[in-house]
This record gives sequence, structure tokens and C-alpha cells, in this order.
Amino acid sequence: MLEEIRSFFEALRYPFRWRANPTLERPFTDSELRAESERHWKLEMEAVDALETAVLHLYEAGADDPAAIDLLDAVVVIIRRQDEQRELRFREITELLSGASRR
Repeated sequence: MLEEIRSFFEALRYPFRWRANPTLERPFTDSELRAESERHWKLEMEAVDALETAVLHLYEAGADDPAAIDLLDAVVVIIRRQDEQRELRFREITELLSGASRR
């Protein structure tokens, strides 16, 4: 199960890519557009890292907390679903954990 969790989040990580000819998108300069694109990519990768850390904390807490086991089981069910895009499953896990933290 731990390997499934880690591989799910690893597949969400990707290197920053920059298009070859962004100058068609004026009024921004190429450097402004690239900087903004890099900022958004970095925020996305930070979100992946943060959610993975939260799920791994659930995994560690599961030995002592039945509620953590239930929540982790729900997360793993989402991870194992192959009929949805990985990004949609990521959002669903985020919503699940956000809802659980409000309780």
C-alpha cells in the first residue's frame, strides 16, 4: 500500500516544460510569461508534496488511530481507481482530507 501511495504521487510530478515559441502571446514578454509559468508549476509541485506528506502521516498514524485507518483506506480506494485522470483523483483526495480536518 505504501508503494502505491508513493508511486501515485510520483506520477504527479513532472519537470517544468517551456514552449518553444511563446512570443505569440503578447502583451506579456517572454520572460514574464515564463516566470509566471514557472511560479504556477512550482506551486503545483508544492501541493503534490504537501498532500503526499499528509497521506504518509495518515499511514504512520494508522497504527494508533482507527479514524486514520478509515481515512487512509478511503484515500487508497481513490488512488486505485484507474477510470479517472490522476489529477482528478488528486483533487478528490485533497477534498477528502480537507473535509476530515474540519471535523
